[in-house]
Amino acid sequence: MTVTTAASFLVWPAVAAIVTGQGDAYFATQRAWLPDNVHGWPSWILVLVRGGTPALIVVMPVAIAALVFLVLRRPAKAWGPELRVWALVYPMYLLGSTTPTTSIFRYAMLSVVPWWPIPEVATHVRSRRDRWALATLVCVVGIFVQVAWMRWFFVISPAAIERP
Repeated sequence: MTVTTAASFLVWPAVAAIVTGQGDAYFATQRAWLPDNVHGWPSWILVLVRGGTPALIVVMPVAIAALVFLVLRRPAKAWGPELRVWALVYPMYLLGSTTPTTSIFRYAMLSVVPWWPIPEVATHVRSRRDRWALATLVCVVGIFVQVAWMRWFFVISPAAIERP
């Protein structure tokens, strides 16, 4: 499994190299997303270490501490070791490998899955009515967050233009 996983990281760069005829096609494409004055890959962690915005400097350690707390607490054992490791490691991977863009919400969706329903709530949901209520709540919250996200990042309005 380790060999297959490691090999899978080479598949897309190899496909890009074969299709374009350039050995570094994948990496050239990745570099094209960066501004001209940026060297290296400015991940969330790198931006934080190099003196990110004050909000990022405060929010990032708090978010990491909350993540560790939620994954290591006793009720989270209901997820099993695989989901607990995933819920802890994948967000850390995102912090080290992605740049600060709005795409982080899309990437982070894979780490949110084991969080719903929160284990304490799930252990108390026994009846069919309660399961429907919980599923409805999760859907309503999901729709609300999606609408808020779309409104914030993709709806052009005078308020959006005035934001720094």
